[in-house]
Amino acid sequence: MGFSNFPFPTPPELPALSEAERCLRTLEALDGSGSLTPQGKVMAQYPLSPRHSRMLLTVIQIMKWVKNYDRANLVLGYTVATAASMSLSNPFATGWADRVAKRIKQVSASEGDRKVHAVRYQACMVRETVFLHRWSSISKSAPEFLVYNELPYTKRPYIHGATSVKSDWLVKYARSLCSFSTPLSDPKSYYDPLIDQVFSWVTPTFGPHLWQLPLHGVPIVDDVQRVVVFAFSLLGGDALPCLRSVRKFMAASPASILRPDASGQRRVGNLLNKLKTRLRIIDCCAMLKVAWNENPMELHSEILGWFQECFRD
Repeated sequence: MGFSNFPFPTPPELPALSEAERCLRTLEALDGSGSLTPQGKVMAQYPLSPRHSRMLLTVIQIMKWVKNYDRANLVLGYTVATAASMSLSNPFATGWADRVAKRIKQVSASEGDRKVHAVRYQACMVRETVFLHRWSSISKSAPEFLVYNELPYTKRPYIHGATSVKSDWLVKYARSLCSFSTPLSDPKSYYDPLIDQVFSWVTPTFGPHLWQLPLHGVPIVDDVQRVVVFAFSLLGGDALPCLRSVRKFMAASPASILRPDASGQRRVGNLLNKLKTRLRIIDCCAMLKVAWNENPMELHSEILGWFQECFRD
């Protein structure tokens, strides 16, 4: 799509146009070809700036999972009021993903910078060091990450309108600027009973400076690996809690199923082949429930094969 040929009554300068387009991509309102995304179309319905619209949509998505409806409505109401009225303060990570800054240690600085009594930060889209003024409400806590509204220049760039954010928020709500490593073998992949899904750990980095963030769990895409991790969780009692009390009677540790050469073992192969067939993949409790509704003895012999002979008797 692009905006270079748009018939503006008064065309803006090209740098400003490029900055606006980059901002919309960061907010996931535009896709790689410059077309509006489904999220961008929804954002356009609100009489707000793109940043505030993005923030409002994120809160709406979060509140869908809140069981306390009174609280959800209250938070949503405050968010609408905040998004509609705020201009220079309290920005949030969702709408200001390209205005994140990370606290840095002073390694070397010019003579002038050494005299500045302010915390130094590296801004996501700015090359030079920026400063959090000592009069800022968050200067004493000096959070590792913050978002800011703007960078007014005096003698040096000072952060204005700063709000602290947690590092895991960047992965959740500013994913467009994150990169992820390949799945890690350590820590082990895991099953989340609340979501009923298996995850692997990855190392995320954020922005062009590749700031490393804490480990993050992402859904496993590969069918075989998904089944292997679910089988591990099943035997370990995370997916099937009734097995926790009898785990000591198992002939092998459930973790042994995660080894690359484990599929050659009979008990491992039997269980994995039953969980993954041409007709069905059992990789979560929802699919296990479907299988048991059809056949209550499904997986009985395969799980029993993991226990010592004395326990089976």
